[in-house]
Amino acid sequence: MKTKTEFILPLANQVIEILKEVQQFTGTGKYVFPSFTKKDKPMSDNTLIGALRRMGYTKEEFVPHSFRAMFSTIAYENANSKDGHNFTGEVIEALLAHKETNKVKEAYNRSSYKDAMRGLIEWYADYLDNIRWITVVLVIIYHIIYLFNNSGVISNIGVKGIQIMDTFLIFVYP
Repeated sequence: MKTKTEFILPLANQVIEILKEVQQFTGTGKYVFPSFTKKDKPMSDNTLIGALRRMGYTKEEFVPHSFRAMFSTIAYENANSKDGHNFTGEVIEALLAHKETNKVKEAYNRSSYKDAMRGLIEWYADYLDNIRWITVVLVIIYHIIYLFNNSGVISNIGVKGIQIMDTFLIFVYP
């Protein structure tokens, strides 16, 4: 981490289940995603960037850091909403390991937000679980439209749009 400050990230139940499933492939090493060249080092950002580029994303469209931006946006947009969550911006920022910019708040607030962070990460994992089924249906519908529609309606979606939805499907529906 940039701040060199210890950060404890709570894991959602879904993440724990996925880690158990992939352990047969990753073994008992220090890293779930080790470097291809040195197993005692983590996978590099360049490996993730290369994977995104092979999926067709440009650096203007999506980078590894975009996952953090996506979480932040979804968390803020769903704060205090009917089907959302009741966690504050402080909890969202703590989950992103952002340092408090208000010096007075920073001096007096010693909260770790540990329980709230666990609640928010569980909410986010549930949110992703819920939208994955919607995504599956949308991708299927768009593929059907693309394959069987000769009227040109697909031009509003485009091939790139379908590629993006396919990639999103890979991320939310492993």
